[in-house]
Amino acid sequence: STNYVVSDCSGNDGDINRVLTTTGATIIVVDGMTLHPTIDYTQSGNDITFLNHIWDNQNITLWN
Repeated sequence: STNYVVSDCSGNDGDINRVLTTTGATIIVVDGMTLHPTIDYTQSGNDITFLNHIWDNQNITLWN
């Protein structure tokens, strides 16, 4: 797994559509909640776009 914080994403605290550029992931967890593709995020190449409000102090864990 690889860990990030939301402040590693583009955009501002609390925004929607924030982007995290990474090597990709098959499972994405934010603060213990597993996210669902097309509902909570989209993935295009190395960019993960979070579709819901997301805050700088939240933790992101990615599994490839």
